[in-house]
Amino acid sequence: MGNFAKNLVESIFQPRELEGRNCSGTRGKMLLDQGKLGIVEKYVFKLYPCGQVQEDAQWRKCIVAIDEFYAGQREKVLDNNNFWELEG
Repeated sequence: MGNFAKNLVESIFQPRELEGRNCSGTRGKMLLDQGKLGIVEKYVFKLYPCGQVQEDAQWRKCIVAIDEFYAGQREKVLDNNNFWELEG
């Protein structure tokens, strides 16, 4: 479910909309567009239906998956940039 949510975010958001942002607007990041994130949530539960109590817990896991993936992507970009700076 988290991977599906991450893939939807990747499809709905432009790359520049993801830069310096996360789902909760914490850790020095700005908040992702909540309207678009709501669309992601709607389609996640359309494909993976569950009860309301379970939805809340599952959505929190999706948020973690999205934020962790994009934090990892940012770290890779930084690592690659540092590599080229050292080589150049």
